[in-house]
Amino acid sequence: MKRLPTGADHQAQVQRVQRYVLYPTILLHDNSNRFAVERTDELTWLQNRESLLARMAKSSAQYVDSVGSYWQGDYEFLFDQNVSMADNGRWFLCMALSSKHQETSRLAIDALISAVSDCRIDATTFGAAMAALVPTGVITAVRWTRALRELGKVSAWHRYFVFETCKSFLKDLGTSGTQSLGFLEVLLETQSQLNVAADAELREIVSKYQGSGKGGKIAKSIFGFAPIPTKGSGARSAAAQALEIRIARAQSWQTLLKARLAEETAIVR
Repeated sequence: MKRLPTGADHQAQVQRVQRYVLYPTILLHDNSNRFAVERTDELTWLQNRESLLARMAKSSAQYVDSVGSYWQGDYEFLFDQNVSMADNGRWFLCMALSSKHQETSRLAIDALISAVSDCRIDATTFGAAMAALVPTGVITAVRWTRALRELGKVSAWHRYFVFETCKSFLKDLGTSGTQSLGFLEVLLETQSQLNVAADAELREIVSKYQGSGKGGKIAKSIFGFAPIPTKGSGARSAAAQALEIRIARAQSWQTLLKARLAEETAIVR
């Protein structure tokens, strides 16, 4: 029988947290639920956000079914165009998108749109993270597919991101369970919107869906989709848009570096 925590256990936990109160980078990795402690995680590391994103991903997983806001922090930095969401950030987005808390899931969609708009997240690794979380049983896949559909409405580049995410998810999932049917539907929808035929890689990914069931019917539609010649390729438009985004970011970094160099030169003089 599991022992319930006592007052002494609570005091011991508080003392452990207070021990490192002057060492915020250590406190950031503490595993306790320290709601009574002032929440200054966002100010701990202003540059490298990976440890903070890892903690946020863990909290989002722990409270994925919570409708309260007591465990949440400041998410404003998620929209910073210089903060990568490709590593620990993708795990946070996966859990936050599946959150029962509507404001959290809505914010996660906005943060994902921002990250894709700035090319700060990779579709292949994002889809792989989703596939890795399915066996845990703590996520709701329909919330993911709803978010991906909304993401695909933004631009051709966002639709292509959704297309590649679904491909990666289905490839890494390894099974043809019910959790994958929604992703198959989104994959077919974005394939039609992008006006692209099924290549060898896509055919191999969906080949495990056979028979007369829903999965098999969607797979046949993906195999048999014929691009409309007069419509043009949405994938090509998406690639051009992504290139423009990366060029704009490189130019903004160059401008920032030149400004900093000018400031340093002025100080030296």
